[in-house]
Amino acid sequence: METLLSAQISIPMSQMIIVLTLITVTMIFGRIRLSLFIGYCAVLYWSHIWELSLFTEASVWKLSGPAFLLTGFMIILVLLSMLSLIFHKE
Repeated sequence: METLLSAQISIPMSQMIIVLTLITVTMIFGRIRLSLFIGYCAVLYWSHIWELSLFTEASVWKLSGPAFLLTGFMIILVLLSMLSLIFHKE
């Protein structure tokens, strides 16, 4: 838990404004699940999953076990929110 609390995160302010604007617009139009999906995708993007050494040629893993667990959990949340958008009945 201490490793998660001591992590430093830097998210560009322009990206935060864009995501919050998209979420606000989707909430105004009553698309709550779509706003959750946008939020989950933003958090997944900001977690730098694409910088893993799995996707690069580096031989040293940079993330610990809890970081992989959190990334896996976020991917599952994004997939579940996609399924709820697809099978939503109005």
